[in-house]
Order: sequence, then C-alpha cells, then structure tokens
Amino acid sequence: MGGVALRHRDSYWRKAELFALEPSNILKIKSLTSDWYDKDMVMLHACFQLLEDCVEQENLLDGFTDWDQTEEFQEAYKDLKELYEWWQIRKQLITMEKYDELEEENYDEDTRRLQQLIRWRHMLWT
Repeated sequence: MGGVALRHRDSYWRKAELFALEPSNILKIKSLTSDWYDKDMVMLHACFQLLEDCVEQENLLDGFTDWDQTEEFQEAYKDLKELYEWWQIRKQLITMEKYDELEEENYDEDTRRLQQLIRWRHMLWT
C-alpha cells in the first residue's frame, strides 16, 4: 500500500514540474519580432534576454546571492544592474522603428556592453 502512495506522489511531482517549468534550452527573445535579423543582432538580443530572464524570473539581483561578500561580487552586482537597466532602454529604442539608425550609431556601444555581460557570465546563476 505504501508503494502505491509513493508512486502516486512521485507521479504528481513529475507532472507538476513538467507543467510549471519551461525547458531551459528554449530562449524566447522578446525584443525581436519574427522578422529576419543578422546573427550579430540576434546574439546581442539573445544574451541580454538571458540577463533579463535571470533578473526578472530568477531574482538574480535581489535573490539569494550575497553581493557584498567580496569586491568582485560587488563589482559584478553594479555592472549587471547597470547592464540590465541599459538594456531596458536600449531595447525600447530598437522597437520604436529606429533600428537602422541605431544600429550604425550604437554598434560599438552594443559590443562593449555585450563584452561586459560576458565578463560576468559566471555570476548568472541563482
């Protein structure tokens, strides 16, 4: 009898996990439409979507991480927060139909920000 109850409980949790969690290997890039984009732009948007998801869905900046524990963590927090805030503005400008102008004007800035994000890749866990 106990084995039946245990199997039922395990089955319940498996189903709950399947419906509650989305696969982590699928990235929905909310800042891009279904239009065609050059891969360098897709890369920019994909990387910042990962940051955005980590901040908004996994509470990266105000979750369980003790950002005061070392100078490296403090610097990472400052940079990641700045990058997140920058992206919130940058993606809005892109979606306001000014994409071609902005691409030329801000390409170097986008690249610098992308490199800054990659620097802190090891901190994107919650």
